[in-house]
Amino acid sequence: MRINDVIIAQPVNRYRHLRSVGLGAITVGGTVLTTSGAYAQVPPPVPQVVQPSQGEISRERLTLPPVATPKFELRIQSPDKSAVPKSIDGVQFLLRDVVVDGATAFPPEIINGFFAELKGKRTGLGAVRLAATKLESLYREKGYFLTRVFIAPQPINNGVIKVTVIEGFIEDITVEGLDAGTQRTVKAALEPLLKRKPIDLPSLERRLLLLNDIPGIGGTSVLRQGATLGGSSLIVTLEERPDTFQIAVNNGSSRILGPWSYGVNATFNRPFDLPGSLNLGINAGGRDLQAVQSVSGRYTVAIGKSGLLASVGILAAKAQPGGSVRPLNIVNNLISVSARARYPFIRSRAFSLFGETGLSVNRSDTDILGVPLIRDRTTVLDVGLSVQQNGFLNGATTINASVFQGLQILGGLNSAAPSPSTPNFDPSFTRLVYSIQRTQPLPGGFSAQLNFQGQYSNSKLLSGELVSFGGSGLGRGFDPAAITGDRGYGGLAELRYDLPVSNVVIKSAQIYGFVDAARATSLATRAIPLTSQSLQSAGGGIRISHPFGSVDVQAAYARRALGGVDQRPNPRILVSTSFVF
Repeated sequence: MRINDVIIAQPVNRYRHLRSVGLGAITVGGTVLTTSGAYAQVPPPVPQVVQPSQGEISRERLTLPPVATPKFELRIQSPDKSAVPKSIDGVQFLLRDVVVDGATAFPPEIINGFFAELKGKRTGLGAVRLAATKLESLYREKGYFLTRVFIAPQPINNGVIKVTVIEGFIEDITVEGLDAGTQRTVKAALEPLLKRKPIDLPSLERRLLLLNDIPGIGGTSVLRQGATLGGSSLIVTLEERPDTFQIAVNNGSSRILGPWSYGVNATFNRPFDLPGSLNLGINAGGRDLQAVQSVSGRYTVAIGKSGLLASVGILAAKAQPGGSVRPLNIVNNLISVSARARYPFIRSRAFSLFGETGLSVNRSDTDILGVPLIRDRTTVLDVGLSVQQNGFLNGATTINASVFQGLQILGGLNSAAPSPSTPNFDPSFTRLVYSIQRTQPLPGGFSAQLNFQGQYSNSKLLSGELVSFGGSGLGRGFDPAAITGDRGYGGLAELRYDLPVSNVVIKSAQIYGFVDAARATSLATRAIPLTSQSLQSAGGGIRISHPFGSVDVQAAYARRALGGVDQRPNPRILVSTSFVF
């Protein structure tokens, strides 16, 4: 039996909000990172201080790169396309043949097709030059951005003209900055470019973006004219990204776990002189900072030269909810260890496709009045894909889909376990988690954020694997994990307006309004019928970015409050602020 089933069975209904503890959905920042949260929370400028739940650690993805990737510098030395004086362009002659020299990227029939209509006719040099320009445009369309097509000064013998194609390539790579070991790693990742002739922009772009994706380091790149005809030198300058520290405060939690919460997070780049980063976090909230306490850490490192990233993480947390349930002396202890890997199948500015997999081992114990009540043990394997698209209608889209599989290994519970959070649960569960997020610029300084997310499963799930809605992600007018279920879906629409403000105090300011709605369904068991819950909320606020961080203040109204003595005012005023240094 789940802890919320025990509480709701009491004569008085005042303990219903304890569900967020029984579900392992411990929060410190007003956001419950359960199934839906990790994939498509509407990203406010103010980072949330978050304590992941037991289930959430199993799906804590490696952070995707920004959809809008910073540009890299390319200096291109262009051959003179007008090698023949234009004064002779109009001279007519019988063109018997055109010999194209140096073209290897396309078959001869395609190359010769650009000049076929001119052969055997009296024509001028200008027409041949135009055909050569069209051939160069084909190279450009296919991404061969360093290739040049031109007509060199030459005598025209027997009506034959020679067209020269210089298929640009990278002849050498130089890596500067940081230590010799990191330079070797980066150079090895870029060396496949030396084998591509002609060099194409997608190949170069992929390698440079993967360089920017490596945790802990950054870099700039310049293409310079090389020593050989058509050759270019790629110069990469590496720099270590600075360590960052963040203090965050917000009042987004429920009254029994907050509502105020505080967090300190630090990211140390290249802590072991390797291309990687170490993130450490300490979070606390509630009365005397005792309602929730957690520590977490995650180390991410680049492996190989193809963009593979791997990470290991650990989370330890303790919750002692207050409010009306304080007399029950409920204590939840959680520990989770996870390992993840991500690989970029496609990487470009316009479109990226990532594959990711992970394995987590989770332990959650809940006691009430000093008596053991719940002992959840899960081992979860997940495999997923993430798609990023940038530029369609000047907007950006992110799509995530993952399949999670419960495993009865490494201590994972079987169906005969004595104290699970959910009776008659399926230890070999399968569930699909998905999300779609769209950011769309609009005329006049407006923009829109659209988000749809959910989970589908035919399995009866333990508390840590349930989908939940409520909190800053979706269901802002409600407490985190206000509704939960084995399956569910929800959506959010936000209309924004960027204020024309930018000075030394305020870097940017944005006002916004939102509406959201969600539904969660709990599957039936032998003792409990199928049930569904829904929520809707609306509101608005302002986000401000300043030189030291950001602040977000919003009012959120719940259309149908869930009730209970621990209920917060409706509408509720939510404040979230962070300081980064």
